[in-house]
Amino acid sequence: MKIGIDGRVLMDKNYSGISSYTANLLNALLTSKKNNSLHIFCNSFNKRNNLSIWQKHDCQVVKTSFPNKVFNYLLQNFFSWPKLDKVLGGVDIFFAPHFNFLKLSKNTKLVLTVHDLSFLRYPEFFSFRKNFWHQALRVIKLLKRADKIVAVSENTKHDLQELFKIDPQKIKVIYSGNNYQSEALTRLKSEGKTLFNNQKESDNIFLQTKKNKERFYFVFRKY
Repeated sequence: MKIGIDGRVLMDKNYSGISSYTANLLNALLTSKKNNSLHIFCNSFNKRNNLSIWQKHDCQVVKTSFPNKVFNYLLQNFFSWPKLDKVLGGVDIFFAPHFNFLKLSKNTKLVLTVHDLSFLRYPEFFSFRKNFWHQALRVIKLLKRADKIVAVSENTKHDLQELFKIDPQKIKVIYSGNNYQSEALTRLKSEGKTLFNNQKESDNIFLQTKKNKERFYFVFRKY
């Protein structure tokens, strides 16, 4: 099976949150014995390509070189071009690890992971810029387009059903793991680099960044 993966979240210098989730999943697919070929899409106007560590015989990285704002707002949202499955040479299934600007051919199956819908429940807690971004993503249209939705918790599944009346048969709850290890990680370690913002990889994945720690403590102070 030909599987396309939206690897734009893996363009980050250090992995945390959704990028860690995507790296975990990608590593699991690469080490499985299934007869799949993986095709990762990324876009960057500069020559930087952090996804080269994933390039191997059964995993191909395909990069376009548009400025992100042009690609997202103009090409994807306005012109619905290019179709990401076509950029990858045609795929059976396209997996999106998070909401993003993406257009696919009509017959390409889409699997979408939903981590959190707080930006729709509580938009007042987000900046104007963030709310503009979320609206531009056309989240509702993306959810309707998805053939299967992976929710990372029962609460997320509940939100999907309550807010958008998504058929529960379309949603599968799969909890996130916290065990990222791969050849790519070993290689980066040998170069003195890390895929995580926090060097203590044994820490709870939620508390890996200073920002998340501050939010975590803020909630406890409130209650």
